[in-house]
Amino acid sequence: MDLKRLRTFVVVAEQGTVSGAAKTLRITQPALSRQLQDLQAEFGVRLFDHVRRRLRLTAEGAELVPTCRNLLSQADHVLEHARSLAHGDSGELNVGAPPHLIASVFPGFLRQFAAKYPRVRVKTVEAGSVDQLELMRRGELHAAVGFLEAKQTEFVAYPLPPVRLLVAYNPTGGFSFTQRVEVSDLAVVPLLLLVQGFGTRKSFDAACRLERMVPSVFIESAVPETLLALARESHGVAIVPSTAQIDRQSLRVSPLIFRGSQLTVDIALLWSGTRRLPSYAEAFSAMLAADMRAGDGGGRSIRRQKKNGRRLNH
Repeated sequence: MDLKRLRTFVVVAEQGTVSGAAKTLRITQPALSRQLQDLQAEFGVRLFDHVRRRLRLTAEGAELVPTCRNLLSQADHVLEHARSLAHGDSGELNVGAPPHLIASVFPGFLRQFAAKYPRVRVKTVEAGSVDQLELMRRGELHAAVGFLEAKQTEFVAYPLPPVRLLVAYNPTGGFSFTQRVEVSDLAVVPLLLLVQGFGTRKSFDAACRLERMVPSVFIESAVPETLLALARESHGVAIVPSTAQIDRQSLRVSPLIFRGSQLTVDIALLWSGTRRLPSYAEAFSAMLAADMRAGDGGGRSIRRQKKNGRRLNH
């Protein structure tokens, strides 16, 4: 069985069009169509129906997609294993993380990791915690920063420092809080929240339910910087994770408290429970945890001073 044909089948199933799949796979559309025809002949079943310039999976095709994904994932594992045996400390590592964590933590951390493991190529993928788990199950990620759940057995978890929820607002915009802001204090305040799928949003929503409180949401965004920009202009109060980069010269930042305790999210670097872990997996996990502990000062601040034309991040 030709794995190239299987990969083409899976990509077409995800894209829904020959043109989109051909662009992703970097092959011509006629070549892609021939691969699909050959695979259908080999399987002896029709895989797609043409519906208004799109390809829709048949019932048989939809049933075969998960099996093909698993087979391709296993083939990738064999290749990774062989390369690991040959070099020990080389290979490719696809890691998923929320965008704000990639922006604030990964630039410096990846530089340190590359200095120690120059033959490991790390590719980062932006996604919320919930979405990352699905990418892990599909074999598209080797590791992901996600929730640390007590009963989790599907993945190998390496605990990371907890992420704290912070309240950021413009004190000149009519908002006034004490140094510690309780969830109940935000009952009638316009809120700037991360979209569903992020661990911090899940934690905040759970606290609101326990308080029997319906938050007044002004806007939702997948990017903390968007929420902070709106907060600077006094459009509302932003709820952001402590890993976000915050301009403290224009915003006041307070911990978000729930019934007397700091509201946090337990996170971990999750590795596939079915893949063989590379030899550098433990070092990657330990170095990431150390970097996050060193940089966690209640929200990474942004200084407006410039040196050599560059903004300095902390």
